Amino acid sequence: MRNYSAQILVGACLLVGMPAAAQGIVPGQPIQIASSISLREGSRGAMVAALQRRLDQNGLFPYAIDGYYGPATVQAVRQFQRIRRLPVTGVADPQTLEQLDVSVSGFRHPVHGFVSEETLTPGSVSADVRVLQSVLRSFGFGVAVDGDYGDNTRRSVRAYQRTAGLPVTGSADRETLIHMGFEPVGDQASDSRYVAAIIANPEELSAIRRDFPSARPDISRQGSYISIGRFDQRSRAAARTADARRLGYDARVIVD
Repeated sequence: MRNYSAQILVGACLLVGMPAAAQGIVPGQPIQIASSISLREGSRGAMVAALQRRLDQNGLFPYAIDGYYGPATVQAVRQFQRIRRLPVTGVADPQTLEQLDVSVSGFRHPVHGFVSEETLTPGSVSADVRVLQSVLRSFGFGVAVDGDYGDNTRRSVRAYQRTAGLPVTGSADRETLIHMGFEPVGDQASDSRYVAAIIANPEELSAIRRDFPSARPDISRQGSYISIGRFDQRSRAAARTADARRLGYDARVIVD
């Protein structure tokens, strides 16, 4: 039997709504996260650098590979799209990334979007920071969603880390992002072999998402389950399953 007083306490701090993209999930099948990721002006990180290298190899980006999606990258993407007869938007959408053979890697939040960096640090200004700020607002922090990792964002991240029992650094590192509900995608997920799993029917997904917004159906050799996070260390997965057990769930660590 679930502990509903604990559920209400935790659920009050979490985003309740289920994203439209999560509707129509086939029970027992993993969600295809990467297919909806786009890069656009203001994005930064390894994925942008990979995009620039592919554009350079096509003779469309004769500039320094700096990992920043600025006006020159926008223009090069528009040129590629025009030649390939794709919609000319300047946004590296999934179709453009696929045709450029750019691998998707980063962290995806089921409601607020994608970040391409493993660690976001104070002083950064990027689209990734905007996503982080949106997630912080969903937890009740009064930060502006302006893409500027200033003092208010740093203090909010520190408060989140302190409350969550994480190392208090003020930087949104991999562990912090995953605790906030982000899922590693692509290369970032390659070392995340320890899954915090709730053993439940797919019909219970909506209820589980009240406590764990990033929960999703998944399957392994051991059968189907609800994943509430992937981790590169067993201890981190065990901590998440302990949180779930305190809420009355049948939770365990699965090695995928």
